[in-house]
Amino acid sequence: MKDKRLLRLREWVIESTFAGTMDAKYFFTESDARLHLGQLSKMIPVALDRYPDNEIERYYGYCDGKDYGVEIRQLRGEDAVRRYPRIVAHLICHSLGYCTPRLAGVLLLAAARNLPHYCEWIFSCYRTDPRPAVVGAITGRNRHKGYMADFGQALTIVNRSRSGSPDPLFASWF
Repeated sequence: MKDKRLLRLREWVIESTFAGTMDAKYFFTESDARLHLGQLSKMIPVALDRYPDNEIERYYGYCDGKDYGVEIRQLRGEDAVRRYPRIVAHLICHSLGYCTPRLAGVLLLAAARNLPHYCEWIFSCYRTDPRPAVVGAITGRNRHKGYMADFGQALTIVNRSRSGSPDPLFASWF
């Protein structure tokens, strides 16, 4: 049986504040992320203490007037928007503007993880399977021009979202 995995997206992220400098590294597996966490911990001049959080593993330390922090977690929709802006923009075009950048990021991760998604567009057009929508967005990327499917405009919306502006509430083009 053929593997149903569509995209080999990076699934785990480590965000670190190494002496006040924000940095994010993306890894394929949790074990890769933990290996990097071990290497990063050796570079930090203070032992990191576990911060109590149920959803994310967070570690913090303070040394010589500087904060050190590391968190390890699975990618979220916002991370997918930051990491894969062009695919997210093509997904917005394929949906004819229905998807906001964050929803497109969530759909991209759901397709990579072989999970169903129940937004109206995916539910009614693809029977909760986001994979065909992502495949259609990628294979049809050369046709994303013109009214309601302009790639340049979609990429501008995605870049605005990446810079910290709030996503549109209902659809990307409005």
